[in-house]
Amino acid sequence: MFDKHSYRERDPQISARLRVQHKATRHDQRSQNLRLVLQCILGEGSISRADIARATGLTPATISQLVSQLERDGLVEELGTGPSAGGKPPTLYGVNAAARNIVVVDLSDSERVASVLDLKGTPSYQTTTTSDSLQGEEGIKALYRTIDDLTEQTPAPVLGIGIGTPGVVDSSGTVIEASYLDWHDVPLGALLSERYSLPVHVINNSRAAALAEYSYGEHEAENLLVVKVGNGVGAGVLLDGRIHGGEDSAAGEIGHVVVNPGGLPCYCGKTGCLETMAAAPRLVEALEPHLDTTSGTIRKIFSAAGAAAADGNEAIQEIINNTARNLATVLATTIAVLDIHRVVITGVVSEFGDPFLDRLRDEIDDAVLSTLASKLELCYGRTGDQAVRMGAAALVVSQELGVV
Repeated sequence: MFDKHSYRERDPQISARLRVQHKATRHDQRSQNLRLVLQCILGEGSISRADIARATGLTPATISQLVSQLERDGLVEELGTGPSAGGKPPTLYGVNAAARNIVVVDLSDSERVASVLDLKGTPSYQTTTTSDSLQGEEGIKALYRTIDDLTEQTPAPVLGIGIGTPGVVDSSGTVIEASYLDWHDVPLGALLSERYSLPVHVINNSRAAALAEYSYGEHEAENLLVVKVGNGVGAGVLLDGRIHGGEDSAAGEIGHVVVNPGGLPCYCGKTGCLETMAAAPRLVEALEPHLDTTSGTIRKIFSAAGAAAADGNEAIQEIINNTARNLATVLATTIAVLDIHRVVITGVVSEFGDPFLDRLRDEIDDAVLSTLASKLELCYGRTGDQAVRMGAAALVVSQELGVV
């Protein structure tokens, strides 16, 4: 487990975007430097010892010792030789992705997906559970069954467990409030860590999606607002490449901003929250009467709605426009407060296609200063329905990799 302070000091993202920290002080120097070198190799994909030395500031002799140690541990392997700069071609090294497994579970929606991943996020095993009733204590028991299944399918030692869940999650892995799951002050990280004797990292699902987009999405931005629309509506905020959690770990809970005070009741106890107007369950109820078919997954329903709107179905077009308007009402304020230019939309609304993005952009443009509107970059997520799992895996890797 990680404590509150160590979590805030670390960079929870991997890939080429993972920052190489300064070389270690004398305290625990070898362990820190092993982590530093491993992060550097992971971030670059393939790199020579000389380039590692230049990137980290460590001496060539130290790099040679550390790389040899990582090879013995099975975490790093030779990839061949690189181009010569006039002398002997350099040997290139990369992370052995199969050396460790990560168990990840996405609790975002009623269709809950869990995977065994390697260090580069490639799945070797996956399972899907479809249920609307896995809440409260039963939900925790169901999660145990899922992880029991996954840990039996791991071909390599497990580096850790990553959980992406709705709701407010603190740095200890306690789910303070997840109304949809009926979880209140559930020490999920501690429960799982005790049961499996493994490092466990629990993160809000929207923040996990933000980590995935930052680490794998190639957005070329250090500040990102990633909005996830599924059974709930939430946002992950990245400022200067770091997740912003807020003072009470509740930053990004935009789904429980009241948009219509006289609206429908919400799981949280209020009425007229954004989730009651823009989350998947409410939209499915609104869309189904206007579709020829309502069978299949939620994504298929949203895809059919996007196609119907493109074909001129005015009722569905109006539902999609209203959804954009309601979402923009909250996003415009968020964008104005944070001054973030890059906004990424993930989740089922991506099935609506470009017209939804265009309408969302128009609504935001009308609500913010022209200076902000002119710089707004709005797009759909690039990690698809794997976003939460990839983000949870990125968190596990960034926190655990290098502790050899």
